[in-house]
Parts: sequence; C-alpha cells; structure tokens
Amino acid sequence: MTDELDALAAVIREDCPRAIWSQGVSLARSASITVEPSDDDDEIVLRFTLPGVAVARTIRLLVEEEDYVCDCSPLDDACEHVAASIIMYRKAIQSGMPLPMAKAGDGRVSYALIRSGGGVGLRRTVEVGGQHLEVKGAVLSFARRADLRITTGPTDLELERHLGPNEFNWIPPGKMKGTLKLLSRLSSVLFDGRKVDMSQRPIGAVARLVDAPKGFLLSVIQNPLIDEVFNNSVVRCGDTFRPLRDVGLTARELQIYRKGRVFTDGELSELMSVVLPDLRGRIDVDTEEASLPSLVDAPAHVEIHVQVEGHELVVAPCIAYGDPAIARVISGSLDLLGDVVPERDREREFSLYRQIRHDLQIDPHQETRFAGENAVVFTDRLKRWQGKIHGMALNNFELLGALQASVSLKEHGDDLKSGGQVAVHFDFALPGQAAKRASPSAVLSAWQANESLVPLLDGGWASLPVDWLARCGEIASHLLRARDERGVVPKSSLLDVARLCDSMDVDVPALLLISDASSLTLRPYPRLRFPRTSPQYFVTINVMESIGSCS
Repeated sequence: MTDELDALAAVIREDCPRAIWSQGVSLARSASITVEPSDDDDEIVLRFTLPGVAVARTIRLLVEEEDYVCDCSPLDDACEHVAASIIMYRKAIQSGMPLPMAKAGDGRVSYALIRSGGGVGLRRTVEVGGQHLEVKGAVLSFARRADLRITTGPTDLELERHLGPNEFNWIPPGKMKGTLKLLSRLSSVLFDGRKVDMSQRPIGAVARLVDAPKGFLLSVIQNPLIDEVFNNSVVRCGDTFRPLRDVGLTARELQIYRKGRVFTDGELSELMSVVLPDLRGRIDVDTEEASLPSLVDAPAHVEIHVQVEGHELVVAPCIAYGDPAIARVISGSLDLLGDVVPERDREREFSLYRQIRHDLQIDPHQETRFAGENAVVFTDRLKRWQGKIHGMALNNFELLGALQASVSLKEHGDDLKSGGQVAVHFDFALPGQAAKRASPSAVLSAWQANESLVPLLDGGWASLPVDWLARCGEIASHLLRARDERGVVPKSSLLDVARLCDSMDVDVPALLLISDASSLTLRPYPRLRFPRTSPQYFVTINVMESIGSCS
C-alpha cells in the first residue's frame, strides 16, 4: 500500500501547480482529517476540516487508479485540499499512527422529499452523534449557530443557491426541474422512508392510438407510468421522481382528444405523416396497440380519368401517389389502394392542382363534361399534355380530318309523266377512308347550328366540308327532309335536284330533261331565273309539265 500511496502522491504533486501545492503544505499544518467508511476497498474517503471553518470537504483517493476527487469542485483538477490530505495521510501511515474514523453520516447533510401543500418539499438534516438535526435556513449559518462541523459539497451549496434558504418546504414549479437535476447528483434521497431516484426526463399526458372498428382511435390520457401527481410540476413514477411535462396541446385539441377522435382509412396518411409527428414533438405518443400499415415515400402526380357517357366526354382529374398508384386523393381524403400508406405532401398536391387549372383549364376537384366541339378541342389539348391518362374515351373525340361531300343520283323509269323517279343519296367521308364517314343529317344539323365539327359513325370527329355546305347546304337540307326512306324525292323537290346539280357542276339526270322543248307550248314563269337555253330551264319545264303546271 505504501508504494501505491507514494505513486498517487507523486501524481498529485505533478498535477498541482506550484502555488496550489504550497497552499496544501501550509494547510496540512493546521487541518485535521478523519477517515470515513467506504463500500469500495480500493477507495480511501477522507473528511478534511480546518479550524474555524464550518464546512468540511470530502476527498476520495483512488489508490490503484492513481486518481482523486474533491467535492470542492465538480472538476477533477488538483486542489489544495487534495494536496494537504495526501500529505497528512502519508505522514500518518509512515508514523504508524492510524487516523480517527468518522461515524457513518456524521456531519453530512441528508435529503428527503416530503409532501407539502399538495406538492413536494425538501427536508435537510444533519446527523451529529446519532441525532438528526433539521437544517433551517442557510447551512453554513446553521452550522455556526449550532457550533457544528458540517461536511458539505458543491451540490449542497448549489441547491441552496438554486432554491434559496426559504424555499425548501414547497419547491416552486419553475425551480423543480433544476432541483431534480441537482438531487440526482446525490448518493441518496429519501421519500416516505425509502430511497428514490431522480430523472430529468419530463413525463405527462400520452397520446394513445388503438385499433377501432372504423379505423384508429386517438385519445389523450395520463401516462400509466405515473403513480402520483404533485401540484408543483413533478410526478412520482414508482420510486422515481420526474418533471411534469406541460400538456402541450391547445384547448381545442384537448377537447377533441380527451373524447377521442377516430381516423378512418382515408385519413391514415394525415394521421401517420402529420398528426402523430406533430404530437410527438409535444407529448409522448403510444402506438403499440395500433396495427398501423407501413408509411412509404411515394411521389404525388396527376392522373386524368376519361370516359364517354352518351355523347359527352367526362373528365375526372385526381392526385395519385406512386406509379402504379397506391393511393388517390378523393374529396380531400386519401383513398388507399393497397396495404401501404404514402406520406402525404399537401404542398405538392396544391402545386399539382394549380397545374391542372393552368394547363387544362378545368376544375381539379370535380368532373367536367364536354360535348361536341368542346370535347374535341379538349381532347386535342389533353393529348398534348404531359401526364397520365386513364381510359380510351379520347379516341371517340379525336379530330381525324376534314370531310368530303359526294352525291349520287339514281333514276327509276324513263319519263316523269309515266311515273319516273329520282333518288338522292349523300355521303360525307374522309378522303381515302370510306369507312370514316358521318351521318348526312348530323353534318347538316351541325352546319345549321354553326358548328365546325361533326362526329363520325364509328368514332372520332371530322371537320365539316364548309365550302360545299356554303354552296349546297341549303338545297341538301331541303332534299334530305323531303326524300323517303329509299332516298326518292317527290316531284315537288325535283327542281332542287336540278339546282344541286348546277351548284355541284354535275350533269342533270336525263329523266329530268325534255327531248324536244320546241313541241311544248310554253309560257314564261316569273319565278324561273334560268336562261331559256340552260338545262335547268328545260328541267323546270319538264317538271312543271309532269305535275300539270304547264299547258
């Protein structure tokens, strides 16, 4: 032991600045030390006292580790107390005169938490000669009044500075956390006669999430670890005292969550990516009893769903997460399509909604219906848009080109007077694509409605033959209305047939012409505008003759 003690003394001598070592040598002449009991055989605990000084110091010499500690400072620096103590202890060992042993606890300040006014206070006592004296006021003043030599450390004095000499009976809430921190440095603090621990981790209400029939139930309850709550911001959890955490919720939140709020499947993303993280920053959150799905990072993007209802194009935009989609935003809620939940990005959603409005000029929150030309124009816009489109309805409203008009005339019989007839057939088709045709009635109706496009019979749309309609549209409309299911026009419409042929610059059907106009007795008709030498003039005469209008 002597050699080990010499080695420790050499370490202390080397660590001490010259002035500190000189102070230690001086103090060793007047100070006294006693040996205190220790549970560690490798540790020597000394109580160091000076004449006229009420506060004694505790020095711990760790011989085998060649280390030392004095309670005059939380730092491990060498001090005059350590220097004087090693000098005095070595001298006693070398002289063979054992140092006196101090009684366990004698002269030390002990602490116990007590119940006081609905809260907790702190009682300090000093053991002297087997008696426990309660410390009143400042510990040094108490020691002088009672003529006692008290061993104190930095924690004892820091507690006194922190609380003040008159705030031990009921610790103010604002000083509770600091008090627990200082008490945690002590080797022993009692409560109701048993040793308790101190923790600086706040605890309070807990947000508990559990499975519910229609989703998940979130409610705020007192943490089940808490056994006792005191009115000065501290709680007891078994044998540990912890600061009481502020609830951290608004009055509205408390009102909602005390009753409990159910989050449906459509609100899972909000619950997992917004609500729970927000609560975790303010109170404890317990989700152990909730079978929550996995939360994944999936980018949000726009989906456009299109379908045909009757003659309308129905467009329904939505925000989807993942590709393929794992969830879609429907009426503000997240509709899950699988077993995972995407982390919702509302800022991104808002940006995508703005993009829909700007690029497609539709309301992003509801269906939009387009009919006729509007559907075709929107289809063209949508095909140029860079995004995901679901459905094949756009094919029905694709603009495929401009129609070309053709008319076929079929004669039945040799002479109008003997019952001859003329059938008129219209055809509107894309050039070189006979199968891509439109109904004549649809073409003429669209023209009369001042529209420029018409639907094709087997899907798609086409532009009207505007030049042809400008020349022949009115005549064609009359003939279309007048003809029967076989296409045969009545005699009263034969003049329109002749006018149509003239407008299209095609030959008039032979059935309408007369073979020898000179044999007819003709009288002029004011309404006839054709020159007497034109084929239409002879057609008119023939038609009139056949229906008895000429003599």
